[in-house]
Amino acid sequence: MAYFSVETRKLASGESRYKVSIIMKKDGKIVHRESKTFKKKSSAQLHGKRRTAELEINGINNPSQVPLKHLINKFIEER
Repeated sequence: MAYFSVETRKLASGESRYKVSIIMKKDGKIVHRESKTFKKKSSAQLHGKRRTAELEINGINNPSQVPLKHLINKFIEER
């Protein structure tokens, strides 16, 4: 299940920025987390809606992440 929240942040100059945090949980544990900052609140909300829908449909698709178990086994084999 993926969901998002939008947080308002104030810069030193007084301008507002909007940070959207997207979290995906499976069996009550966080399996994916990402965030991005926007100048407009509407842009942040739109990105949050699109990205959560994308994660729900496609799941997490990050082939660059390798489980630690595989890295440890590879290290032991090469040693």
